[in-house]
Amino acid sequence: MLDRAGVKKTLIVFSLVACLGTLLFSQGQDALQVTMGRALVGFGVGAFFLSCLKVAALWFEPREFGFMLGVTTSIGSLGSIAATAPLAVMTLLIGWRGSFLTVLVFMLALTAYSYLVLPHIPPQVHNRSFTQEPLSSQLKKVFTHKEFLILFPIPFLSYGAMMAFHGLWGGPFLMQVYGLDKTTAGSILLMVSVGFLSSAMLIGWLSDKVLKSRRRVIIAGEAILLFFWFSVVFFTSFLPFWSFYALCFLLGMGFAAADLYMAMAKEMFPVEMSGLTTASLNLSNFIGVAFFQVVLGFMLRNAAEASAASAYSGVFMLCLAAVVLSLILALFTKETLK
Repeated sequence: MLDRAGVKKTLIVFSLVACLGTLLFSQGQDALQVTMGRALVGFGVGAFFLSCLKVAALWFEPREFGFMLGVTTSIGSLGSIAATAPLAVMTLLIGWRGSFLTVLVFMLALTAYSYLVLPHIPPQVHNRSFTQEPLSSQLKKVFTHKEFLILFPIPFLSYGAMMAFHGLWGGPFLMQVYGLDKTTAGSILLMVSVGFLSSAMLIGWLSDKVLKSRRRVIIAGEAILLFFWFSVVFFTSFLPFWSFYALCFLLGMGFAAADLYMAMAKEMFPVEMSGLTTASLNLSNFIGVAFFQVVLGFMLRNAAEASAASAYSGVFMLCLAAVVLSLILALFTKETLK
């Protein structure tokens, strides 16, 4: 839709869907209504990130895309942080329904602003904004492209493993292995977001202007991720809990570099296909998150080790193997930034 209808129409339509979902969720009276509301929110906001990347592809020069990717993902990370303690405080003050209605008002205001301000077609890219090529033909181009097929598993492996730790199993790991309370464990996991936020734009700029390379930055990011998982798997018994503040910071910084695989995917194809190509690679992100969170949970449930430390080390070995494979794949990619 981004490649055919443009950013403005896509953003408005999906934003309204997300607003409807938020309203339904805030007023839900049973599990079905709440579930439907959440599903609509997820479906709607799924277009936001990709719309921003499409704007970056159309409105900025190729050697600015890495920086704009960093800007976009950093803003997204700020939103994730806002959905933790700030939302919890708001919930205490006005209740969870009132909190989501407040979010709804904010979303409607941003939707109206986008409708009034965002141009339908940027003047400087009038002739290359849209594509009329059949979707089936474009999908065939994407999923038969040798370099794209090498790149496609990397988000599944590296992002999936990272989110398994950051989004689900890192907290239980820190609490069960080190005996930390939820507040301390949460403060450690927050360092993943801090590491990402503090480095994403800088890494994007370095890729664009200094190193002039996507491949080398991705490889460096995967190497940092490898260091994190190697430390967790083999040195948990020797590491004090406070060392995870630094390790989680490195986890966020490493992914900020590896995340340039989105820029690499965009640069493999013509700009009028940028919506489809980034969406196709983003699919690998979501599949990876679902896979690793579920599989690690199954492995932990069936772990036979005597101690929590050995159980988690054995389970996280899967994440280590995944990042090793993603690093190997990154070594086989070709430079796309011209």
